[in-house]
Amino acid sequence: MFNDGYGMRVGNCCRPGNIVVNDSLFMQNTWDGIEVESCFRVVPVNNVTNFTLANNTFDGNYGHGVRVNPMINMVGIMTNNTFKNHPRHTFLIDNTDDFIKEVVFREMKVDYAVIENDFLNNEGFYVIHVRLTQSSKQQKLAFKYNRIRHNRIKGGFPTINERTRAYGVILLSSSNVNFSRNHLENPDSRYELATHLLDKSAHMEATRLWWGTTNYTLMSGRVFDQYNRFDLPQISYYPSLNSDHLYGEWLNDQVPPFEPQFLRDGNTIGGRLVNRFVTKPGITN
Repeated sequence: MFNDGYGMRVGNCCRPGNIVVNDSLFMQNTWDGIEVESCFRVVPVNNVTNFTLANNTFDGNYGHGVRVNPMINMVGIMTNNTFKNHPRHTFLIDNTDDFIKEVVFREMKVDYAVIENDFLNNEGFYVIHVRLTQSSKQQKLAFKYNRIRHNRIKGGFPTINERTRAYGVILLSSSNVNFSRNHLENPDSRYELATHLLDKSAHMEATRLWWGTTNYTLMSGRVFDQYNRFDLPQISYYPSLNSDHLYGEWLNDQVPPFEPQFLRDGNTIGGRLVNRFVTKPGITN
């Protein structure tokens, strides 16, 4: 606690190893609570790092509570941890969108799970940013059964409409992340879900979530994706859950999914065009 730097930092190692952090408190460190570095070499499967994080509390660190940037050559689980009161950002797993690094990273294994954690009362630019290597078939991450509530994400300029990258509670930036069965309820944040992946052909699955509502019109306004900017992927959030019972099968699939309409009103044009659209002659001033 109260370290002038990291609470804990683990360097990269390309030999077989286990990192286990249980039953600990990481509080008000000036950098990240925990930073774990990955091995940057292509190694045998038996040499990947096993990183386990369970039953810890991360409270008010000025950096992230947990930062793994990038996550490669790694397996393991994070479960039953609490992340609260972070002023800038909270949780980061990011393999970057650099094309050269992507070519190198995509052959490196990742098989990870972030399950049954609480993210409460955090502020700043985002709570959770998860991005593996988009083109990799060797990497997967399950982000499930987490409770992400009462966070206030306004970004750097809360009075300006985002046109490039949005600040959201969740930044979901690769399609090999299974983001489902989480509890999202952050009414003081503008967006619950956003993406930083610049690939309009990609498709993000964020289904079976509990949003604190069953109204798909309200959910649509809480997502920043291809509808807001044409070169982003579409984030699918249908069907959602009918209640906060994350393990149940009560799906909100009795009504059709909501599709925002393409807008053209005077000098205003925007939205995702999914049907045939014919312009009409008009008068140009």
